[in-house]
Amino acid sequence: MREPLNSYLVLASRSIYDYFRKGGETLPRDFEEKNRLTRQLSWTLPEASPTTVERVKPSKARRLSSCKSEDATVKTEFRFLPLFWFLGMDDKPAQRVYFNLELARVRCVALKEKEIAFIEAQQIKFTAPHPLNLVASYLLIDLRQSGYVEIYGPNTQNVYGHLQDWLEKHWHAKSIPADPHFCDRKFKCTAFRKRGSEGENNMGLCATKLVDFLNKVCHWKMIACNASNFGRFGDQREQQIAIRYDDFKHKDCVHVLVELRDVGYIEVSGLEDASSTVAKAVHEFITHQWHCSEYRNNIFEAFSAKYCDRKYRTPPNFYLREGLRNTLGRRTIELATFMSAQGWELAACNGGSLYLPKQKQRSGDGLVRENQIKFVGDGTVGSTPLTARPLLLVEFRTLPGCDAMGRAFLESFIEITGFDTNGIYATLSEFVQLLSGFACEAFQMKEATLKCKEGRFLGESNFGKYAMRLCDFMVDYLGEWELLVCNNNCLSVSLQGQPSLAREAQMVFRFRDRSRDVFVSSGQASLLRRPPMMAPGYWTEPGKAGMVAQEVVPASSEELVMLQEVLDGTYKAKRTRDRLGQPVPSRLVVVAALRSETPELWDRYARRRQRLEQELKGEKDLVTPVTLAASLGLTLRCIHEDRGNASNEAYLLHGSNPTSAMSILGTSFKMDLAGKNAGSMFGPGIYMAESSVKADEYARDDTSGSYAGLFAVLFCRALVGRSLQVTDPADYGPLVTNGDFHSVVGDRERAVGTFREFVFFHEESIYPEFAVFYRREL
Repeated sequence: MREPLNSYLVLASRSIYDYFRKGGETLPRDFEEKNRLTRQLSWTLPEASPTTVERVKPSKARRLSSCKSEDATVKTEFRFLPLFWFLGMDDKPAQRVYFNLELARVRCVALKEKEIAFIEAQQIKFTAPHPLNLVASYLLIDLRQSGYVEIYGPNTQNVYGHLQDWLEKHWHAKSIPADPHFCDRKFKCTAFRKRGSEGENNMGLCATKLVDFLNKVCHWKMIACNASNFGRFGDQREQQIAIRYDDFKHKDCVHVLVELRDVGYIEVSGLEDASSTVAKAVHEFITHQWHCSEYRNNIFEAFSAKYCDRKYRTPPNFYLREGLRNTLGRRTIELATFMSAQGWELAACNGGSLYLPKQKQRSGDGLVRENQIKFVGDGTVGSTPLTARPLLLVEFRTLPGCDAMGRAFLESFIEITGFDTNGIYATLSEFVQLLSGFACEAFQMKEATLKCKEGRFLGESNFGKYAMRLCDFMVDYLGEWELLVCNNNCLSVSLQGQPSLAREAQMVFRFRDRSRDVFVSSGQASLLRRPPMMAPGYWTEPGKAGMVAQEVVPASSEELVMLQEVLDGTYKAKRTRDRLGQPVPSRLVVVAALRSETPELWDRYARRRQRLEQELKGEKDLVTPVTLAASLGLTLRCIHEDRGNASNEAYLLHGSNPTSAMSILGTSFKMDLAGKNAGSMFGPGIYMAESSVKADEYARDDTSGSYAGLFAVLFCRALVGRSLQVTDPADYGPLVTNGDFHSVVGDRERAVGTFREFVFFHEESIYPEFAVFYRREL
């Protein structure tokens, strides 16, 4: 079954806080809200792209808040910004959703004694869901070339203290009071530098060194990193680094940043921490494949601080540009394809621009285009080499213009770069025709509600909307591509003497071998509205009262030990055809687990348990799973102090993938789906394993993303009761449903020396309690 057709959502309307109003109203702490959204929705933040939009007078900036989206289909109001509208393709339930959140803010600077405001738009893409985001901590670090480092987020594992020590030692930073409306910690430093008339700076080098420290020493993983330009000429730089605490799945990574600058240079940072083999390979690619020459410092640069690890001059016509159209995207794909062959994964990609007056003689308009490309050192994703996965770049571009009557319009383009894998060029051409026609008339940008002298096309656009629709088509409909990065850029252009705005978006996709079969939940947990029957004592109070539909909490340290005991105690180095030829792991190691409290599911489970206790009163010689002997702690949870374990209750295992595991926790198993994924040797029922290795045969990981390589298994309470023990395949369901037995034990261990499986034909005989995430050790 192909993954479900997902809805890609975009927050299309932009609203501006009146930052300039007397009384000191300040901007929202947007990262705190991102973190809150991430935690509540268990969504991953893969990319955030800030871009400077345009300059307008502060007195006019507040008028932009009246812009409304004509395309809005679903309206939702957020508390932290005045007005937002959500757009979605349809209302179908989705397993994986790309969510685009666009914020707008106003920055005021002094320029020639005239106050000018900068409206900045920031697009934040979330991909959902992954359950481990429920327990992950996020941090945002903002590097500002003006000399500040700002930190937002929780102080998990004393990361503030580690950062302060590193910043003081390496950047000679000093802690200064932080405005709580803007950030949690703030430092002043002089580490950020720029020089010359060609926009050279060391922000990329500084960001790379900081990310390497956070990864290797503090075990925080970079999940997004972007660069933006602001100021009158765009020559003031910022770097935003979003990181997540991933101690449970940590491995040391090295980061390399390559900056393409069409002023005639390529700058590489991060090579000091990379192996000499990688540094040599990058050097040979740039000099031999791209025919660049290594830059030699002049007499004035020889004794100054280093701005990158290596710098190269590009040959003539290496960067081609026609107006705002350019070949930076093509060069990006060429480099990313080469780096993949070396085992380096594309982690982020950001476009930028600045205006350098001294470059007008060279380019005519003084515009310099840049692309920052970040790679992380990792040889494979899952078990498939990166070299086997072609990349594809899709660029959206709009250029403001005027017709013969002086009416403003947008000339739009869609540009595709990369391998024509599985005929994707023709497929995309057909999709573009359905979407908007070859003229790309779908791209629109509203004129801001300002007087004509203030500018044209400074209002909201539908770029995010169509970027998400393209992702929907590529990732879910085709099922063969995954989104790696998505970035945006805005450029100021003149339109009949008035400032206007051109917008660009880059999306990089990577081909995957095949579409994945994904369990689709049939609904959500229902609210019981009363205390469930005999709720476990370790539940939270809302769960015991039945006033929540579902409460998902991280497993305690004691529970993690018990879960690991079961994986170890039931290990058996055997394989069946269900392993599909893959090797048997030597050990399965728990890295995290979530426990579900679902009152409605528990209530029906407890009532069936009570019935089985009455039916089995005094009955002996019941078939018991080996899990009862594996962990004393979990076994004690199945034994009542007065009644003992009269229902023959035990914990059993069911292999799954992370997304499906969380769905099953909320809605349990459905008999109408029984046997759809893994067959039905002993009848169409719910199959459980007593061996961790057998459950692992059905487990899957997410083949890409931050949690690639982590598998999922459900630990379920199961009412084994009186079992029918069989060895031969047949449909034994009727013998259970008519009341003679309560479950079936398919004893393939006795028949062929492999495993026993427990099969249930009543949904209420199973209560899924833990989603356990683990890694395989081979």
